[in-house]
Amino acid sequence: MPNVQIHTNRLISKEKELAIKEQLGKAIICLDGKSEKWLMIQFSSEQEMWFRGIDEPCAYICVNIYGKGSAGSYQEFTKSVTALIAQELKINRDRIYVGYYETEYWGWNGANF
Repeated sequence: MPNVQIHTNRLISKEKELAIKEQLGKAIICLDGKSEKWLMIQFSSEQEMWFRGIDEPCAYICVNIYGKGSAGSYQEFTKSVTALIAQELKINRDRIYVGYYETEYWGWNGANF
């Protein structure tokens, strides 16, 4: 049950959304026990964002997961998602943050896992 939110001050076209979605569906297996089957992705483009005091292209990737992940799996996913966003949205890798949030409870279909 991963949820990946991509926040950026860049415009994300529908074509880029589809390309990122496809590649994230493959990269999500880096996270222990996660798959595209349960992956939800949210895009927030053209946001007012400042990083290091300037508004040049930047992104924040928020990754919410049910359960816990390992440091190694997070490192592998960070490497993959950073490269993906840098390539697709033309954002320098040093202007991309990735945050991980683990939860013990996750609701779906009227109940919790």
